[in-house]
Amino acid sequence: KLLRFANEAYDQGGLLIQEDLALLLTTSIRTIQRDMQEMRNQGIVVPTRGEIQDIGPTVSHKTQIIEFYLKGYEYTEIEQRTRHTGDSIKRYITGFSKVILLSDKGYDRLQIRELTNFSEKVIDEYLGLYATYKEIGADRIAQITTSSGKDFEAKKGGRGDSL
Repeated sequence: KLLRFANEAYDQGGLLIQEDLALLLTTSIRTIQRDMQEMRNQGIVVPTRGEIQDIGPTVSHKTQIIEFYLKGYEYTEIEQRTRHTGDSIKRYITGFSKVILLSDKGYDRLQIRELTNFSEKVIDEYLGLYATYKEIGADRIAQITTSSGKDFEAKKGGRGDSL
């Protein structure tokens, strides 16, 4: 029921918070949090305001989506699991590749933040994903960084020295 209520609100253009779900399901906020954590562990994204707008201490939905991609999921599977469009998924993956490319060029977190306009939280999560999947997701990482690197060079007039 929890997932159904959150999905129905999201489909209608709204986002519920955990307190809303607790009231609708006549249960405690703690129970909602526990159930959402269990779903998150199973790879199910509950579209609440905190999840979609990256509010609070949980891992951002962007990071979850990129992790699915690095694990080998296809766009259609990620769309179904997360209820995000292919365009959104591509945008998150492109952002992830920018962070990787800048990090590999020696930029620190604060410089990456200034260049990408991502929050420190998202940058830290992306760098953590990169460290975790650098070897086991090497094919996918190489694919996205190669295509992103070429895009950046084309946008900068062929200069590959900056993003």
